[in-house]
Amino acid sequence: MKRYAPSEAFFLDGRGIGLTVSDFWEWGFSELAHSALLGALGEYLVSSAINRPGMRRGWGPYACISPSGRRVEVKTSACIQSWTADDCHSRIWFDMTLDAVLGASKARNSDLCVFAVYTAMSNEERVLDLGLWDFYVLATSKLNCAMPRQGSLTLDSIKRLSPIMARYGGLLDAVESISMRKE
Repeated sequence: MKRYAPSEAFFLDGRGIGLTVSDFWEWGFSELAHSALLGALGEYLVSSAINRPGMRRGWGPYACISPSGRRVEVKTSACIQSWTADDCHSRIWFDMTLDAVLGASKARNSDLCVFAVYTAMSNEERVLDLGLWDFYVLATSKLNCAMPRQGSLTLDSIKRLSPIMARYGGLLDAVESISMRKE
Protein backbone atom coordinates (compact mmCIF):
# COMPACT_ATOMS: atom_id res chain seq x y z
CA MET A 1 0.00 0.00 0.00
CA LYS A 2 1.19 3.48 -0.81
CA ARG A 3 1.48 6.07 1.91
CA TYR A 4 0.27 9.47 0.68
CA ALA A 5 1.76 12.80 1.78
CA PRO A 6 -0.62 15.54 3.00
CA SER A 7 0.29 17.79 0.06
CA GLU A 8 -0.46 15.22 -2.66
CA ALA A 9 -3.26 16.37 -4.95
CA PHE A 10 -6.26 14.60 -6.42
CA PHE A 11 -6.32 14.88 -10.19
CA LEU A 12 -8.52 14.26 -13.20
CA ASP A 13 -7.17 13.82 -16.70
CA GLY A 14 -3.67 14.56 -15.39
CA ARG A 15 -4.58 17.93 -13.84
CA GLY A 16 -5.03 18.84 -10.18
CA ILE A 17 -8.57 19.70 -9.09
CA GLY A 18 -7.69 21.75 -6.02
CA LEU A 19 -8.08 18.98 -3.44
CA THR A 20 -5.29 17.37 -1.42
CA VAL A 21 -4.88 14.44 0.93
CA SER A 22 -4.75 17.02 3.73
CA ASP A 23 -8.17 18.36 2.64
CA PHE A 24 -9.56 14.82 2.75
CA TRP A 25 -8.09 14.20 6.21
CA GLU A 26 -9.53 17.47 7.52
CA TRP A 27 -12.95 16.64 6.05
CA GLY A 28 -13.23 13.05 7.25
CA PHE A 29 -10.72 12.33 9.98
CA SER A 30 -9.78 15.46 11.92
CA GLU A 31 -12.25 14.77 14.75
CA LEU A 32 -9.72 12.51 16.50
CA ALA A 33 -11.86 11.87 19.58
CA HIS A 34 -14.68 10.38 17.47
CA SER A 35 -15.31 6.78 18.42
CA ALA A 36 -14.63 5.61 14.86
CA LEU A 37 -11.09 7.05 15.01
CA LEU A 38 -10.18 6.74 18.67
CA GLY A 39 -8.96 3.13 18.28
CA ALA A 40 -6.56 4.09 15.51
CA LEU A 41 -5.39 7.07 17.55
CA GLY A 42 -4.73 4.81 20.55
CA GLU A 43 -2.72 2.44 18.34
CA TYR A 44 -0.74 5.37 16.97
CA LEU A 45 0.06 6.73 20.43
CA VAL A 46 1.20 3.34 21.73
CA SER A 47 3.23 2.69 18.57
CA SER A 48 4.86 6.10 18.79
CA ALA A 49 5.73 5.61 22.46
CA ILE A 50 7.34 2.19 22.08
CA ASN A 51 8.69 2.14 18.54
CA ARG A 52 8.46 4.80 15.84
CA PRO A 53 5.29 3.93 13.92
CA GLY A 54 5.39 3.03 10.28
CA MET A 55 2.25 2.62 8.27
CA ARG A 56 -0.68 1.18 10.23
CA ARG A 57 -1.33 -2.51 9.64
CA GLY A 58 -5.12 -2.61 9.73
CA TRP A 59 -6.70 -5.91 10.79
CA GLY A 60 -3.43 -7.56 11.72
CA PRO A 61 -3.10 -9.95 14.67
CA TYR A 62 -1.47 -7.18 16.76
CA ALA A 63 -0.90 -3.42 16.48
CA CYS A 64 2.86 -3.02 16.80
CA ILE A 65 6.13 -4.61 17.90
CA SER A 66 8.34 -3.32 20.71
CA PRO A 67 12.11 -2.86 20.23
CA SER A 68 12.68 -6.23 21.96
CA GLY A 69 10.21 -7.97 19.61
CA ARG A 70 7.13 -8.11 21.83
CA ARG A 71 3.88 -8.19 19.86
CA VAL A 72 1.53 -5.57 21.30
CA GLU A 73 -2.25 -5.41 20.90
CA VAL A 74 -3.88 -2.05 21.63
CA LYS A 75 -7.47 -1.50 22.73
CA THR A 76 -8.84 1.99 23.26
CA SER A 77 -11.77 3.49 25.17
CA ALA A 78 -12.85 6.90 26.46
CA CYS A 79 -14.70 8.42 29.39
CA ILE A 80 -16.71 10.65 27.07
CA GLN A 81 -17.72 10.23 23.45
CA SER A 82 -17.49 13.06 20.93
CA TRP A 83 -21.20 12.74 20.13
CA THR A 84 -22.50 12.92 23.73
CA ALA A 85 -23.17 15.78 26.10
CA ASP A 86 -20.42 16.58 28.60
CA ASP A 87 -22.48 15.18 31.47
CA CYS A 88 -22.88 11.78 29.80
CA HIS A 89 -19.83 9.73 30.71
CA SER A 90 -19.27 6.35 29.09
CA ARG A 91 -18.57 3.12 30.86
CA ILE A 92 -14.98 2.18 30.04
CA TRP A 93 -14.93 -1.14 28.23
CA PHE A 94 -12.86 -2.83 25.56
CA ASP A 95 -13.86 -5.25 22.79
CA MET A 96 -11.62 -8.30 23.04
CA THR A 97 -13.70 -10.54 20.79
CA LEU A 98 -11.65 -13.46 19.56
CA ASP A 99 -11.92 -12.92 15.83
CA ALA A 100 -9.86 -14.68 13.24
CA VAL A 101 -7.73 -12.01 11.59
CA LEU A 102 -5.66 -12.14 8.45
CA GLY A 103 -3.12 -14.91 8.77
CA ALA A 104 -3.90 -15.66 12.42
CA SER A 105 -5.97 -18.12 14.39
CA LYS A 106 -9.10 -17.22 16.37
CA ALA A 107 -7.14 -16.31 19.48
CA ARG A 108 -5.33 -13.43 21.11
CA ASN A 109 -2.16 -13.31 19.03
CA SER A 110 -0.10 -10.81 20.99
CA ASP A 111 2.39 -11.01 23.84
CA LEU A 112 0.98 -7.94 25.56
CA CYS A 113 -2.20 -5.91 25.62
CA VAL A 114 -2.15 -2.16 26.14
CA PHE A 115 -5.49 -0.70 27.16
CA ALA A 116 -5.45 3.02 26.26
CA VAL A 117 -7.97 5.24 28.04
CA TYR A 118 -8.73 8.81 27.04
CA THR A 119 -9.77 10.26 30.42
CA ALA A 120 -11.20 13.66 29.43
CA MET A 121 -14.53 14.46 31.08
CA SER A 122 -15.48 17.28 28.71
CA ASN A 123 -15.57 17.67 24.95
CA GLU A 124 -13.76 20.98 25.48
CA GLU A 125 -10.58 19.10 26.47
CA ARG A 126 -8.13 18.24 23.70
CA VAL A 127 -7.44 14.66 22.67
CA LEU A 128 -3.91 15.83 21.76
CA ASP A 129 -3.16 16.40 25.48
CA LEU A 130 -1.22 13.24 26.32
CA GLY A 131 -1.71 14.02 30.01
CA LEU A 132 -5.34 12.96 29.51
CA TRP A 133 -4.35 9.44 28.48
CA ASP A 134 -3.77 6.44 30.76
CA PHE A 135 -2.26 3.18 29.52
CA TYR A 136 -2.67 -0.20 31.24
CA VAL A 137 -0.18 -2.87 30.17
CA LEU A 138 -0.92 -6.55 30.75
CA ALA A 139 0.63 -9.80 29.55
CA THR A 140 -1.76 -11.55 27.18
CA SER A 141 -1.03 -14.85 28.96
CA LYS A 142 -2.37 -13.34 32.20
CA LEU A 143 -5.50 -12.15 30.42
CA ASN A 144 -5.97 -15.53 28.75
CA CYS A 145 -5.62 -17.34 32.07
CA ALA A 146 -8.15 -15.13 33.88
CA MET A 147 -10.59 -14.50 31.01
CA PRO A 148 -9.87 -16.91 28.17
CA ARG A 149 -13.02 -16.33 26.12
CA GLN A 150 -14.50 -13.10 27.46
CA GLY A 151 -15.18 -10.71 24.59
CA SER A 152 -15.95 -7.50 26.48
CA LEU A 153 -13.77 -6.31 29.33
CA THR A 154 -14.39 -3.36 31.61
CA LEU A 155 -11.56 -1.24 32.91
CA ASP A 156 -12.38 -2.45 36.44
CA SER A 157 -12.01 -6.11 35.39
CA ILE A 158 -8.65 -5.30 33.79
CA LYS A 159 -7.48 -3.46 36.92
CA ARG A 160 -8.24 -6.58 39.00
CA LEU A 161 -5.51 -8.35 36.98
CA SER A 162 -2.90 -5.84 38.26
CA PRO A 163 -1.68 -4.32 34.99
CA ILE A 164 1.12 -1.77 34.96
CA MET A 165 -0.44 1.69 34.66
CA ALA A 166 1.72 4.05 32.63
CA ARG A 167 1.63 7.54 31.26
CA TYR A 168 2.72 8.16 27.67
CA GLY A 169 6.37 8.86 28.58
CA GLY A 170 6.67 5.64 30.59
CA LEU A 171 4.93 3.31 28.18
CA LEU A 172 8.07 1.82 26.61
CA ASP A 173 9.49 0.93 30.04
CA ALA A 174 6.16 -0.61 31.06
CA VAL A 175 5.96 -2.72 27.89
CA GLU A 176 9.51 -3.97 28.24
CA SER A 177 9.21 -4.69 31.98
CA ILE A 178 6.23 -7.08 31.85
CA SER A 179 7.17 -10.65 32.69
CA MET A 180 6.54 -12.96 29.74
CA ARG A 181 6.33 -16.21 31.72
CA LYS A 182 3.15 -18.21 31.27
CA GLU A 183 0.59 -17.60 33.99
